[in-house]
Amino acid sequence: MAPPQHGFAAAGKIERCLHERFRMPSDTPRHSDPLDTPDPQPTGHPIVEIDAAAGTEPTEAERDTLIAAFELTDVASHLLRRAHFRAEAMFMEHFQDEDITPRQKALLITVCKHPGATQNQLGDYIALDRNSLADMVNRMVRKGYLKRMRAAGDGRAYAVHITDAGFALLQRVLPRDKLVEEAIIGVLPDEYRALFMKCLKIVAGVQV
Repeated sequence: MAPPQHGFAAAGKIERCLHERFRMPSDTPRHSDPLDTPDPQPTGHPIVEIDAAAGTEPTEAERDTLIAAFELTDVASHLLRRAHFRAEAMFMEHFQDEDITPRQKALLITVCKHPGATQNQLGDYIALDRNSLADMVNRMVRKGYLKRMRAAGDGRAYAVHITDAGFALLQRVLPRDKLVEEAIIGVLPDEYRALFMKCLKIVAGVQV
């Protein structure tokens, strides 16, 4: 398979591919985030934006002043989210022929490095909450990539091990994954890449 395209030019194409691949039929019900769902308005009453501090509707000048200096492209959290989406999109584009996601790859690598680790320990290693980690382990066990047994000395905990099938999957994925990782930071000049990775580790809390 040809290596993924480098640079920001690839991002738009990848996003379109993912949209076409995963889009839902128009009649498929969607579950919206409750935080994104507006409060119901009484029938016949207009929706009015209220200035909580003054108790009155803000003026156009107040609105303009509030957002004048705000640019999403200068917001670190927004940029990190976009970069994360772009990186995962490039991974999925490159590994369409494999039954694995970036988080599952991280889990398999971590189990391989820490055989017999409990699910709680694995969650700490890859920064995933307990429920999400348990769901992922269950899925990987069903696929035959992981095996799970009661941990020695703690009958309430599960120790997780990689199977031969799971290791074989890593053998196929990891050599090609280097191409994806190179493409993700390939838009940066060579002299920036080490500093970029160091800054990411600091922001992620894995390096002081």
